[in-house]
Amino acid sequence: MRFFGCPHADAEQPAATKANRDKGLVANRTGELKGAALAVEHAKCAAGAKETRFRIQGEPGLLLVVSASGRKSWVLRYSTGGGRDTRKQKFAVIGDARAMLLAAAVKEKERVLAAATRGEDPFPTTATEKIITVDDLFEHWIEHHVTKRLRGRGVAERQRYNRHIRKPLGELHMNSLKRADFRVLETALVKCGSPVEAANSVVLLNRLLNHAVNEEIVVVNPGAGYKKQTSPRRRELHLGEGDLRRFWVALTETVVAGKETSISFADVPDMQRIRLTLRLVIVLGQREEEIAGLPLSELRDLDGAQPMWKLPAERSKNKLPHELPL
Repeated sequence: MRFFGCPHADAEQPAATKANRDKGLVANRTGELKGAALAVEHAKCAAGAKETRFRIQGEPGLLLVVSASGRKSWVLRYSTGGGRDTRKQKFAVIGDARAMLLAAAVKEKERVLAAATRGEDPFPTTATEKIITVDDLFEHWIEHHVTKRLRGRGVAERQRYNRHIRKPLGELHMNSLKRADFRVLETALVKCGSPVEAANSVVLLNRLLNHAVNEEIVVVNPGAGYKKQTSPRRRELHLGEGDLRRFWVALTETVVAGKETSISFADVPDMQRIRLTLRLVIVLGQREEEIAGLPLSELRDLDGAQPMWKLPAERSKNKLPHELPL
């Protein structure tokens, strides 16, 4: 496999040539780089350039683009439109060169060119086409996965994402995300004294990338198989009879005094509804979101011998109907 250097306009070809030669690649005057499988790994961006592009011998239109930050992407140059006046040249990122092998990039290139030859749009407009950054992916995941399948977890996941992931990775291009970003994120949170949040944030980022693979937004998850430095600990809290009694009594009080401040329930909106919900959680042992959204239509025979709460499948977490004697 041979690569031909096509540096960015402001790149310095001699510097790029020297950098690649230092990694065991041989360059001649035309910028031709000779290397085998390690050529992708050793290719570097030219000094002073924003990016350097390498052509692949025998695969016209396929480029290896190396940015100044070290990120490497497979980019395809292709044309659409049949006539001379309507033909347009386009560029499309088709994969992360660190995660996608050359053979897979060639296969994707053939798919795109075949579609363009038939006059079709190789990248048709879909709901996922607008997903460019990690922020875009998170919003898509919340809307199409969490809201529909993991109800009740959206708030917590959004808080964790906004607190730990959005700032370092949110604006990163999906195809630029790499395995090292997982390590950097986790290490930074561990150093801040949040090992549990570090592990949970890595889990969340992995879920996002797995969702992207399932939705065919990316080809592979760069964090697949990543071994975390820490493991999330499960919070275990057991309330005894005395604890439940004190909690029950506290719900009837007007003001609850803490160590440093006091909370007046009179200042809390819908306090009566909240009290009732929490009491029913204790008595019935059901999830708070199921009780908070309980309509009267689910309560049957309240004045009869066998009062019953019939929770429908669409409101239960396991999507199964549930009957609870009252």
